[in-house]
Amino acid sequence: MDSKDQCMLFKVVVNSTREEFYCTPVYAANQNKNRLDLWKYIFDYADLVHGPWITLGDWNAIRFHGDKKGGSRVPQRMLDEFNLCLQQVSKDFVSGPKPFKMLKVWCDKREVLPLVQQAWDINVKGIPMHRLLLKLRNVKKDVKQWNKNVFGDVGEKIIQMTLKLETIQGSLLQNPTDAMLDEEQTIRDEYESAMADQEIMMAQKSILFWLWDNDKCTAYFHKKLKQHRNFNAITKIENAEGVVLTDPATISSWFVEYYQKLFSKSSSEVVCDFVPRHTLDEIENDMLEGQLPMKKSREW
Repeated sequence: MDSKDQCMLFKVVVNSTREEFYCTPVYAANQNKNRLDLWKYIFDYADLVHGPWITLGDWNAIRFHGDKKGGSRVPQRMLDEFNLCLQQVSKDFVSGPKPFKMLKVWCDKREVLPLVQQAWDINVKGIPMHRLLLKLRNVKKDVKQWNKNVFGDVGEKIIQMTLKLETIQGSLLQNPTDAMLDEEQTIRDEYESAMADQEIMMAQKSILFWLWDNDKCTAYFHKKLKQHRNFNAITKIENAEGVVLTDPATISSWFVEYYQKLFSKSSSEVVCDFVPRHTLDEIENDMLEGQLPMKKSREW
């Protein structure tokens, strides 16, 4: 049906059953910039496929960091490009087991802790290490099922809530009622909750991305960097006379003046400012300066 430099697409017909499926052998390029063309080819093939589809061969790419052993670490950007291609082609893509990660946003949901406790309390047998492994598997299974059936896809929730908000707000413009206002507020609350969940998830993922890729200079990272700078900024300070300074220029001048005075002193003066003086009276000084009385040792 089609042939490219890194892949091809053809239809297979089983003679005995007349069943049909599509097949795409792949031999990906070694360089990532050339593999970008492959992801585009696979995406284009999806429009030509109408039935079961199997891909095989050497992709020269991995989906997760745990899929690779040894060598230098693969940049997260390359993993994202490969996974995005597969997700766009099919939501039912089947591959190796995906590593389980406990998301921080789950811990904020009130039903998660009882769920984890219930799974952990299941009685298992074996040596202590084996029991620990079985308990962790029980927790993993129940949490993954809850995430799929209850928590769901946060991105999809946001899209649905956005569409509902647009619909209800359009109706309010034509015929506003108290019931519609209540419904709009309910949808808005759900939308804001989903957005908060997404922000927590992105914050958790950004920590890993930042370590792996040394920051991609995205708008999200610049926003977080700006927040850190605002948190560390000094907006007011009280000087030695008890006057509160709020003007940035005045605060800056005060710091410069303070440290100029501090570093202009000799080291002995700086130390003496913090060391208490004249803490002993004359009698105590005489006791310290006098000779200690010598006692004869007792003979046994």
